Formats: sequence, structure tokens, C-alpha cells
Amino acid sequence: MKYEIIIIGAGIVGLATAYSILNKNPEVKLLLTEKENEVEKYTTRSNNRIINS
Repeated sequence: MKYEIIIIGAGIVGLATAYSILNKNPEVKLLLTEKENEVEKYTTRSNNRIINS
């Protein structure tokens, strides 16, 4: 399968990015990959500061 967008990392930034893209264009072929078995497993404080800026 071919994807139009690939997001690497399913932390808070990757999930928020994928959510925003799919909200605007639900038909887009998006792949969200994560090396861990769970999404958002290692949400860091530094990412939290980026989102809250």
C-alpha cells in the first residue's frame, strides 16, 4: 500500500499531528508508526512544553 503521509513516532506530537491531518482530510492515506508496543508510552515533559507553548 502507498501512503501520502508517514508519521514516525506515536507520542503526543505524532498523535496530535495525525489527528489534525485526518480531521482536515479524512481521505488521506496516513501511516503512523511506533517502535513501542503502545502509543504515547514515553510522553516527556519536554514535549509537553512544546505543545503548551
